Amino acid sequence: MLLALLGRLLLLLMAVVEGHIALQWIRVVLALMRLQLLFTIVLALMISAANVYFRDVQHFLGVALAPWMFLTPILYPLNMVPADREFLGIGYRTLYQLNPMVSWAKAYRNVLYDLRFPSLERWLAIVAATAVVRALGFQVFNRLEPRMAEEV
Repeated sequence: MLLALLGRLLLLLMAVVEGHIALQWIRVVLALMRLQLLFTIVLALMISAANVYFRDVQHFLGVALAPWMFLTPILYPLNMVPADREFLGIGYRTLYQLNPMVSWAKAYRNVLYDLRFPSLERWLAIVAATAVVRALGFQVFNRLEPRMAEEV
């Protein structure tokens, strides 16, 4: 833990000394991280509340997270997904972009690699995904919370 913290501090110091151009995008990265943190916390709140009542959720979560990881374009760009193929009459790329993490990955790639501000479409997709998960998550948690202590 201490070694990792020292490594990060050294990396930050080197970036400041060298005048790395990505430092000017720190505010945008922090805004993206705040939205992603809210999304993740509310999603975890919803899943943990469901897990209290339905114990199989923890096993399903392990199965669901593996493909979700591979369906998020972290190590490859979105243009590698074929645009001319269809599944049930819907294009692969259209289906692919229903994954909310695609917007985050593209936004982070825009800021950190391309050094440009994410498009308005990306920001709207991120804010919409966060708002939907927040509304749904709090609704699920508030509905399941009254009997939660009895179930545990």
